[in-house]
Amino acid sequence: MSGENLELFDLPPGLNRTSSQYAAGKSWWNGNLVRWVNRTLTPIGGWVTKYNLPDISGIVEEAVRSTHSWRDLLKTPWAAYGSANALWASRINSNGTYTFYIITPAALGYNPGGKSGYGSGPYGVGPYGISPSGGTDLDSTAVWSFDNFGKMLVAVSSQDGRLIIWDPATPTVEAVAVGEAPVDNTLVVVTDEEFLMVMGGKNNPRRVKWASRRTYTDWVPTELNSAGGFDLQSNGVIIGACRVPGGVLVLTDTDAHLLEYVGPPYYYGRRRISTECELVSINAVFSVSFGAVWLGRSSFWMYNGAVNKLPCSVEYDVFLNSNLSQAHLVHGGINQYAQEAWWFYPSQDSSVPNRYAAYGYNKDTNNYWTSGEMPRTAWMNPIWQDKPLGFNDQTIYVQETGSTADGALRNVFAETGAIEINNGNSS
Repeated sequence: MSGENLELFDLPPGLNRTSSQYAAGKSWWNGNLVRWVNRTLTPIGGWVTKYNLPDISGIVEEAVRSTHSWRDLLKTPWAAYGSANALWASRINSNGTYTFYIITPAALGYNPGGKSGYGSGPYGVGPYGISPSGGTDLDSTAVWSFDNFGKMLVAVSSQDGRLIIWDPATPTVEAVAVGEAPVDNTLVVVTDEEFLMVMGGKNNPRRVKWASRRTYTDWVPTELNSAGGFDLQSNGVIIGACRVPGGVLVLTDTDAHLLEYVGPPYYYGRRRISTECELVSINAVFSVSFGAVWLGRSSFWMYNGAVNKLPCSVEYDVFLNSNLSQAHLVHGGINQYAQEAWWFYPSQDSSVPNRYAAYGYNKDTNNYWTSGEMPRTAWMNPIWQDKPLGFNDQTIYVQETGSTADGALRNVFAETGAIEINNGNSS
């Protein structure tokens, strides 16, 4: 082979799935469990089981769908794990072991009206004077939203609707609902200015409310506090939110909004920053070093001071060969170890996430996309280590470890587009 032909294999990083293998030509066309480091093709690291979450007496736990990590006031790292019908927390000890606590709040259930207490049910239904507390059982579409308010874990189950709080200083005490907070919520987020916000709900899916600064019980606006709220000017419903430089990015199923701190007396303003994007699920948006990235119904999106499409060379696999009818299962997160953003989604013939798409934004490598097969129900970039944690049902894996799939062989490969090679003859 001539030196001229060697140049054919200096391929740009990333998979090019936007055309047929023949049309892809001089590029990587297909692959599984591969990435690029300094433009060099390399396998994605393996994974090993770290723990299985403890069983909860009396229930069959749903798969873990949401996670969060934070530190308490003594700098001890903690993590929370939520399934549709259960909630766990763990302290990460100095020797790397985890101590688990089952912290599922009492009366966790589907709240069809987003209301509780006397008078919240239909007139004439049920015994007079008895609270209908709890509604019906949760189903598998319930997803948790997590944040930390200082040392405290705050959470909302998308079906239960109550604001839940848990104190790691008393880890054996289960999480409890904040009685003073709104009870009809979709998600929770804590702002950089230390305001606790709840958003959405079944009765008002465009509502944003916040408690007075540094409190979680003072929700009624007065002249003496900084509590407040408003409705987004949108025809969509709030799906997800995350902190970004300059405020809180709020995404609906039709548009994007930025909540910005403006000081007293209004404290927060809202500004619609795009009418061309949408979010597919609550866990499909997350912060990155340059702002935020998320998955919509037909495109990937990014926010870096403005909303733009994130060009994707594997979008055929994600949008045309997937089962996005299970949108609530779609989730993503950061792989800080490799400086990649990952999303997991079900393939066409699956009802659970079994494939991934990953966007590499390492400054030393040209931005690239890669995709492949990896069943995961949740993902975490923990604060106490650089390697991410992957979850499948109640099993916790340490990713980027070894070269096997928890001891089993992996199908690692990369395939180029059709390349014609000169036979090396010269005149």
